[in-house]
Amino acid sequence: MKGFLTFVIGICIVGIMYIALNNDKKDQVHKNAHYLYGEVIDQGDGYGYRIYNGEKLIIQQETIPGFVGEIAFATHDDADKVAKCVMGKLLKGVNPTITLEELNALGIGMEGNKVSNGVQ
Repeated sequence: MKGFLTFVIGICIVGIMYIALNNDKKDQVHKNAHYLYGEVIDQGDGYGYRIYNGEKLIIQQETIPGFVGEIAFATHDDADKVAKCVMGKLLKGVNPTITLEELNALGIGMEGNKVSNGVQ
């Protein structure tokens, strides 16, 4: 009987250790998980976007890239389209720079977009 009780206690200790170690690994994997996501930011005079890798902010774009001057995106949708394009490039491992041709292809133009430095 004493041997059986020792065996049961041993199994319980091994089970508790297994659960404790597995929970720690799950938390560690979750904390170290890297994933990209973007959010559109309302700046009052227009829109911009942020891109995160996990919890780390990697890009904050408050103006339309490639335009001369400080021009904010006119609409939430415009900022979202460019943010998604940039995230796609990051996922492919290519330079996330946006060209004027890409902006035109996305339908992002000067007209309707506000210039935040007062120059049209």
